[in-house]
Amino acid sequence: YQLLSDKNDKFFHICHVNDEFPRDMLISSLFQTAYYIQSLYSAVFVNSRSYYFSSLVAHRSFTILLQIASYSIGFVNAGVIIEFLHDSNQIFFNLSKFFHYIALGNLKEKKIFENISLGLISFSIFLWTYTRVWLYYKIVLQNILYDSHLKVPPNVCLLMLFYLSLIVIAILNVYWLFLITSTFFECFSKNYLVIDFKK
Repeated sequence: YQLLSDKNDKFFHICHVNDEFPRDMLISSLFQTAYYIQSLYSAVFVNSRSYYFSSLVAHRSFTILLQIASYSIGFVNAGVIIEFLHDSNQIFFNLSKFFHYIALGNLKEKKIFENISLGLISFSIFLWTYTRVWLYYKIVLQNILYDSHLKVPPNVCLLMLFYLSLIVIAILNVYWLFLITSTFFECFSKNYLVIDFKK
């Protein structure tokens, strides 16, 4: 939370020496990158392709590029903020899918699980708008794209790739918010209690 409200130079702290980079952060970054590589592989070669396949592959690819570029540059605090804003609402979104699949079974509590899923997906849409759109623009894009040129040398390796990945992911966040919201209201208007996550 301190980083989210911090406007000083800590946000643009750059680790130029490997020894400066926290070991736990390095291990975490490797796990994060490995997760998205596995997710990209599954999306292309394992899972059935949905109508949002292209945007999913683009998102996974640019996320991997963003992680590689950000940790290569040394944006430690900025990287933590980006991951937090990106993944915080994913918990509730995945929980809504979890209760959705439970509700598909012939259980006495089916109605309860359907309502829980509906409530969680509604909260996820709100949280997505707040974290991935509003805070992402206000904290990440505004600070990094508009202010970082005053604090970061322009000759830093992979800096342009870092900027490009940030912009593409910002666009995809808005695009996916539109898809999720439109699907939610489409299902709700047809009196579906839960969203068809396979659509």
